[in-house]
Amino acid sequence: MGDLSRVRRRLEEATAKRQGQVLPTENENWGFYGTIDSIRRERDPDGKGMSVDDAWRAAFGTIMKLFPGIPSKGIREFMDSKDGRHFADLLTFHLDQHPLDARKLEKAVRGAFGSAQGNYYKKALATLAGVPEPEAAHGTTAALVGQMKAVNDAWETVRAQETKKNWKESEAAMRALEKAAEALVTGVRAWVSSSGRTPTYPGRDAQGNAIRMTVPK
Repeated sequence: MGDLSRVRRRLEEATAKRQGQVLPTENENWGFYGTIDSIRRERDPDGKGMSVDDAWRAAFGTIMKLFPGIPSKGIREFMDSKDGRHFADLLTFHLDQHPLDARKLEKAVRGAFGSAQGNYYKKALATLAGVPEPEAAHGTTAALVGQMKAVNDAWETVRAQETKKNWKESEAAMRALEKAAEALVTGVRAWVSSSGRTPTYPGRDAQGNAIRMTVPK
């Protein structure tokens, strides 16, 4: 069976090179493919909806539309990686509870990349694809504001899912929070390095007075 899978992937890849179509996964048990298959089976235990290969193609095709400058091999590298697995988890926040279909999945992929947490995955996609990040992606005031918002949004998502006792979604949100926090730390260090100053943001003290709060190094 494994040999047949490899032959199928090679044939699909050869077709993709000729026609500009999506590439098949090289990580069927993990990464985006395995995770979206688990989500698909959970929502459609009778298997009457779309197949996991259809789900892969729908998501891959949407990413190609969103990032036309990223080569297909880079997209596959991202989707087959650990970040691809976490990105599939993130899609659950942008999907309803019904069986998957191509339209819903495309909308979810667009929504996930458009969210605050999606900024991390855009960078991961660009890095794995070997595409340089846009200038001023790190170390600017605007970048820090976005990274702080991403941390806050992710934390609110964790709290909301824990309140609803959605433990699987809460775990995925916690991973997104960790990624957002890592991005903020990187951004703060870049800001300090480039400006020589410690960044601050508006807040209030215990008495409710407006103050400037310092982002710790």
